[in-house]
Amino acid sequence: MANTKSYSTDTISVNKITVKKRIRQEKGDLNQLKQSIQKVGLLNSIIVDENYQLIAGERRLMAVKELGWERVSVKVIKKPSQYSKIMMELEENFYRKDFTADEIIKGMALKEKLRKKERRSTFFHYWNMCLNWFKSIFEKIFKQWK
Repeated sequence: MANTKSYSTDTISVNKITVKKRIRQEKGDLNQLKQSIQKVGLLNSIIVDENYQLIAGERRLMAVKELGWERVSVKVIKKPSQYSKIMMELEENFYRKDFTADEIIKGMALKEKLRKKERRSTFFHYWNMCLNWFKSIFEKIFKQWK
């Protein structure tokens, strides 16, 4: 069994990570993953052993390399067995669950609602900045007339 409690985190050069034979052969299209990483960053660390051999996160690694990243955050598992490495690669991909269609619709609606609210908030922030700027200019002009 993998002892994932015995790990550290680090930021290393992407070129330090070695990729050996993997279970997953079909990497798929990385464009959506790259877009996501560009929008919100790398949400899940790449998993490596103490020799920086990839355990989990090959698609994430490929995506950040294609994006031109030179360094990446990794979780370093200390002394995993070969069995543990295979188990972690499988576990990461086996039990994930995609959103249902209803969850996607609700999530996208909430995202749009919050985006509009944030845009309004940003608009009013800049509007107030402009008003304050004009106010300061008029105050200076009126002081000169006094």
